[in-house]
Order: sequence, then structure tokens, then C-alpha cells
Amino acid sequence: MKIVVAPERVSSNFNAVDIANFLYVNLKSLLPGAVLLKCPLTDSGEELIDALLASEPGERCFSVVGNAWGEAVEVGWAWFPSKGVAVIEAAEICDSYSWGGKYLNSVSLSSSGGIGDLIIEALDIGANRIVLILNDSVIGDAGKGMLERLGARFLDSEGWPLPPGGIFLSALDRIDLADLEPRITQVRFEVIGECSKVDTSIGFRCKSHITKTEQARLHRALAHFAKYCDAHIRREECLRQDFTIDNGVGLAAQIFLHAGYRRCLELLAELIDLVSKTKEADVVIAVREQSAHSGTFGSNDLVVKQLAQNYNIPVLTVSGRHSASDSDYCFDLQFVSTLELLDESSELRVVAEALNVLL
Repeated sequence: MKIVVAPERVSSNFNAVDIANFLYVNLKSLLPGAVLLKCPLTDSGEELIDALLASEPGERCFSVVGNAWGEAVEVGWAWFPSKGVAVIEAAEICDSYSWGGKYLNSVSLSSSGGIGDLIIEALDIGANRIVLILNDSVIGDAGKGMLERLGARFLDSEGWPLPPGGIFLSALDRIDLADLEPRITQVRFEVIGECSKVDTSIGFRCKSHITKTEQARLHRALAHFAKYCDAHIRREECLRQDFTIDNGVGLAAQIFLHAGYRRCLELLAELIDLVSKTKEADVVIAVREQSAHSGTFGSNDLVVKQLAQNYNIPVLTVSGRHSASDSDYCFDLQFVSTLELLDESSELRVVAEALNVLL
């Protein structure tokens, strides 16, 4: 028996990987002869690396790079050698909760250079596809630092390089791309997160940590950068929008690195070969939270259902919740193919028995 276990998050405390691991260990003991494949699903960028590593052979790498203010920090990223895919999470360098303390009112001086450093490391180990996760990252330089690490030069009217920080983009006269890292033309870049919003305001997550004067100056600087790109760099109509703290790095990756914008769940399903794994399965277990939330194709469990139905694979869908103690999982069996076992309280043993009946 080959079983694909494809859960989604069931609460704020337990994500899809937690549920997949729990089901794998417990069902393995109840069905020792079964082959279980973990395929946790998420439409949340900050959970993507964990979901990929739970499904595919890969490595969690750690590198020391500069954070948004140039301080050395150790950050994690993922490498999947068999696929040549590197996955970089920008929030490791500057997340939306870093603004405060000594960083208060320093939004306009923040830099995305650390992202560029990680891209170089990914290129050095042979990546041919690089995914940038931008969820919950807040950097105010519209990708300037990232591009500088890759060889671009942002110059003022006298030919001097601009200092770090988005606020100095107001003095941008030209961008010299002559020394841009040549290997990036051989790499497929993709971005996940807030990089295609038509929002000309300063990022809402930073408003409490930035003065109105700084907001206005940074807005003008990013608007000047957008006008420069429109005048000197061909960009598609869908990319003709203002740079903001929320979308700046993503837009820069799309314009200068020719990155494609992907939805998280869609990319995850592709990278873990969900279609082929589903086709080869005898049954699929889809686990969803009790109040389903929408992903790219609708609720995550519906993604699996539709795939399985396309290949006449039975689907068992359970609704998961955590107990009051947050130490155990409970499951309500809601649907087992053509078996009418709706809303019956069940433990995993009942789920296992239902699998045996189904097969």
C-alpha cells in the first residue's frame, strides 16, 4: 500500500510539517507494511523551506551574510542538489519584526545586500534555479543592495556610487550593468511573496517605526527609481508600478533578474512532484484545518482531491484540530471516498481501519 500524506496547517501552533510527521510516525506503526510519502502543503512562504525539506532530499545550509544594516548574521537557506534548486528566505536577513530598538527609524538606510550574497553562494554551488521567498521581509532599498552584490553599480550624476539605503535612490542618475554577474543569465529566478502589489504607500508593517518626514523622502526616492526603470529599462506593463518597502525587492528581481512570480502552493506542488506521487499512490490522505482557508487552487485539501480524482485515486480527508493541552492531535473523519463516515469522531486507529476498508 502506497499512501501520500498531504496535510495542511491545522492551527497556529501546528503547521503542515508537524502534522505530516505526526501522521507518518503513527500510521507507520499502525500500517507497518505501507509506504508513506510525506507531502505537507502550505500556501505560506515562511513554511515553504520546511515543507520542501520534509518531502524532498535536500540540505539546510547556513551562511554568514550582512543583515539589512550590514551586521554579520548567520542565516539559513535550502539547497536541493538533485534538482539544482536553491531557496532563499529574505526574512532571515530582515523580517518584519526587526524594526525597533537600535533599528528604529532606519528603514530608509536598510539594504538587501545579504540577499545578493546568498544568491552568489547558490550560484557557487551550481544552482540553476533560485527561489526568493519575500514574505514578511521588509527592506527599504528596492533591491538596490542585492543588485550591487551581483555587480550592478548605482551612480549619481558625478559617477559616484550611491551609499547603502533606499533613500539615496533620489540621487540616482544611471545604473551600470556592465559587470553584472554573468551566471545569472543561466539561472531561472522565481519570487514568492509581496512583489506585485500596486501599492504606492510605505510598507504598513514599518509605519510605526518611521517618521512622516522619512516616509515622504523614501517614497520620493523609490518613485524616482521607478521612473528611471521606466525610462531606461524595458519592463512589461504588469511591472510598471511604484517600488515600495513591501514589493521593492521582488520587483527588482523581476525587472533585473527576469524572475517569474509564483504562488507558493503552486511552486511547492511542482517541486515535490505532487502529481506523479499522487498518480502512483493507492490512497491519498488530505488533512485540512477545520475552517478551510483558500490557497492558489482553493483549499489545500481540495488541491489533492482534484489531483487524485483525475487519476481515480481514493481520497481520505480528515479535519484536524489540536487538543486543549496543545500536546495531542485529534481528527474527525469527514470523507472516505464513497464510504459515508461523515463527522464521526475518530482516532488515528479508525483512520487506519478506514484505509484498510477502502483498499
